[in-house]
Amino acid sequence: MKKNVKYIGSAIAVALLAAGAPVVIPMMIPVNIVQARDQPIDDNNTSEQPDAPLVDKINQFYGQFGKHIYVSGPNSLKDVLNTLSTNDYTENYYYFDPSSPKHIHDLQSDTALAKLKTNPILGQKENFGDAIFENNNGDYYYRDVLGYFSFHDASTDKDIDVSSSSKMQDYLNSLATAQWPFTVTIHLVQSTDKSDGTYKTPSLSNIDASLKSYSFEVDRSSLNIQKDTTTPVIAKGTKVITEDGLNSKLASGNNSLSVVDNYSKNSGNEYQSDMDRMAQPYYGSSFFANETDAIDYAKTPEFDTASVSAPKSVSLSDKGTYYQTVSYFLKGNSDSAVQAMLENSTDDKTGGKLDDYQTFINGKLGTDGTDYVLNKSAGYLTIVRPIQVGDRMTANLTDIKTTVGNDDLPKENIGSLQYNGETIPSTSTTDGKYYLDLQGKEEAPTEDISAGKFHKPGNYYRKITYTLDSGKVSDYGIEVTPGSPDNTVTFMQKVNVEQIDKIVNPVSVTKGDSSTADAVTGVTSYGVNSNRLLDDDGSLVDTTKGQYKGVSFGMDYYLDDGKTTDSDVLNNKVKPVADVVDDNGNFAKSGDYLRTITFYLIDSTIDTDSLSELGSCKVGKDAEGNNTVTYIQKVHIAGYPVVKVVLSDDLSIPIYEQVIDYPQILLNDTDSNGSYSAYLTVGSDNHKLTDPYYAEIGEHVYHSSKDALTNNNPVKSILFEAEKTEPEFFKQVGCYYRTVSFQLGKSANLYNFEDESGKRLEEGTDYTFNADKNIITFAQVIHVTGSTATATMPDKVSVSYSKNLNTFNIDPGAKLTDDANGNTIATGTVYSLYTTAEAAYNSDSSKAVYPLKPGVYYTEVSLSIDSSKYDLYTNNEGEKINGYLPKIEGNTISYIQQVTIEPEEVKTEINSQTADVGTDMNDFIENNFGTYELHGTNNQEDAVGTGIPIFL
Repeated sequence: MKKNVKYIGSAIAVALLAAGAPVVIPMMIPVNIVQARDQPIDDNNTSEQPDAPLVDKINQFYGQFGKHIYVSGPNSLKDVLNTLSTNDYTENYYYFDPSSPKHIHDLQSDTALAKLKTNPILGQKENFGDAIFENNNGDYYYRDVLGYFSFHDASTDKDIDVSSSSKMQDYLNSLATAQWPFTVTIHLVQSTDKSDGTYKTPSLSNIDASLKSYSFEVDRSSLNIQKDTTTPVIAKGTKVITEDGLNSKLASGNNSLSVVDNYSKNSGNEYQSDMDRMAQPYYGSSFFANETDAIDYAKTPEFDTASVSAPKSVSLSDKGTYYQTVSYFLKGNSDSAVQAMLENSTDDKTGGKLDDYQTFINGKLGTDGTDYVLNKSAGYLTIVRPIQVGDRMTANLTDIKTTVGNDDLPKENIGSLQYNGETIPSTSTTDGKYYLDLQGKEEAPTEDISAGKFHKPGNYYRKITYTLDSGKVSDYGIEVTPGSPDNTVTFMQKVNVEQIDKIVNPVSVTKGDSSTADAVTGVTSYGVNSNRLLDDDGSLVDTTKGQYKGVSFGMDYYLDDGKTTDSDVLNNKVKPVADVVDDNGNFAKSGDYLRTITFYLIDSTIDTDSLSELGSCKVGKDAEGNNTVTYIQKVHIAGYPVVKVVLSDDLSIPIYEQVIDYPQILLNDTDSNGSYSAYLTVGSDNHKLTDPYYAEIGEHVYHSSKDALTNNNPVKSILFEAEKTEPEFFKQVGCYYRTVSFQLGKSANLYNFEDESGKRLEEGTDYTFNADKNIITFAQVIHVTGSTATATMPDKVSVSYSKNLNTFNIDPGAKLTDDANGNTIATGTVYSLYTTAEAAYNSDSSKAVYPLKPGVYYTEVSLSIDSSKYDLYTNNEGEKINGYLPKIEGNTISYIQQVTIEPEEVKTEINSQTADVGTDMNDFIENNFGTYELHGTNNQEDAVGTGIPIFL
């Protein structure tokens, strides 16, 4: 059946309509199903015959996916796979269940799967929906060919079970921490259902097995910066900006960028010019005194590589080390995935949100804002490099990387001398000594290196002495130590000695597991062993030898008690534990053990003497003369399985709400994350131990989990109908506990129970168990919430002083407001004032203010509500007021408020008088200006006094 034409029976349609589902019911029932044609149908009717052999069509189908698909990260895939695991799953077009493969026609025509295709077929439709398996009449070809997809995890080397929508969702949630790339395989299988056509010969019967599956990798896109490790050197006084632009020594280097995504890996050359453009470095024309300033500038929207006056930039006027930006311009090219990343938009192919590309610098994953800057607004990817300014001679020396056991390092003609960017003719030698410090004062001990051979990994230094072909080093500003030749100069070279990697994976199994299973022996589905010895050139193990692809294991197991050393086991100083493995080859005893693991080495690949540097081992040869090395492997044998107890602690119901309307509380529905509010899981895949539908809820609620588990003091008074076993609604706010019981398939003694954090649960304290019925019971909390009230808390108020002023006259302005109707349900009162906020917070009576007088004081304002009806919230939650956080204690919220008592204003009133000519002034003054009056602004009382007028 074509995926975009689906029919349902009338009875089902009626049922869906009754349930409220939008359904289109076809007028004609029964429905005719289009059936794929047999081949050949009619030799004379060529229009109904396949237009190409099945082999060609399979290759066409496979070819659309290519060998590599690049995505920016997990989010780019989620929308596609969510569609395939939800919409398609509910429509019975789920392509990831091996037990239910789908028609290859549907795999080809599915629009969501098309988003994973990268290689168009010649003449391809724009949406990758070519009807490879369908003719112009809508008839299917090769209907008996079915297919499905599988995923293979790189870290575990195992296929991932995504056979259901929920399992696909679990996998999608793990992508952020999964190892990339992962492998996707398309599997083709032969249908045996007669409704798929009566073919004379099954279509896949003559198809080579190699064509019945096809694999491609899904990897993360990346930005790979090649950073020149050589520091550019210019002489003091060198002109930075010339007529031709930035000085060539500051605008050059072995720096480049490669973009790895579906566009850069396109088989054609249509995107190559843009890839070349993004690879071009832009060297900054501003320089900085430190790396941080350069990084900070690269983050700004105004970032410009051509700017010569960036913020905090400095001139190269003095000798020293400076820093310069090296940038790559990513904006405005045909790589639409990069453009979408810069714009924080979605991938135009998958429809998913684009993660930022991972950025690597010289092969090492970098950190944005520290190692590099991805400035999306400016469109630049930027790193910072040092610039050396000075008159001094330098050596062009690169760090050397080598491995433990190596003694073949160059001893002459090492690097070159540089001065002002020019090479000075000279010869170089080394004395063969190695040092632990850059100054060459502490020589490496013989246990680290002897006879030029390294025994321990780490960083070492050696002296490289240059002898000038002509001239003196003093001509280049170098001080010569008295008594030393004037034509030699010595520099230090870093030598990084790396360890050969030994990978011996610890084994973790369960009692009853086979000791020869691949998980125990390390053999992978790719024919290699996950236990390995490696150097930079690859594996050192000969996989054609030994029991398990180059590896063999000892038959004895030794107790890993923390005291027994690897050397004890290798030298037979301890006795093995008996019967760890039974006669059937299965593990029979739990515990932690040690066993030997032997690697068979490729002839002449390494000096076996260096293998002892990897830890205690025995180097030797087997009976056939093969070089071997034996180490110790840890084996953990677990006892009974651990059951994880998942009890949601965020079940809540508002007061007076009908419980029947909250299916989460009745265990009839999942929460927003798709999980039931109470269930048990077991095993590494966390599969359900019991079906949540079979969980049983207790009849009562309690004030504590202890009371719930012991059925002690059930709280019936909180229910509106106390006599009912199932409450209609709660009538009091608070936290209550109820019991949730599960029926186990076997005794609880055969499990270890843990909560979600991994804490071991104990019987009697955390759960009870009915051994007769195999029923385990836990306590679960239910939060009954009330109406919410918001606190308004002004941080300060101001009042004017008066003789009648007391604390009860001061309005703090604090109130509680019912969020539902806006009514004020409580107001605050000022009881006491204190000289400091601390005194108010601690109610320190020794600093209380009485009587009141003008000044700045502090008080504690409290607001109280009915806790059985309201949940209290504060609009200042998490913020300090006058230096202290508000306190919520029970049904009361308190906070510290500043109270300012302003002094009353005083004004002077002096009456003016008029005197006639000839008036006796002494009498006039005494009679008219003998007093003045002072009046308070509140007119509370008058102050009268005597004054002397002054005549001007």
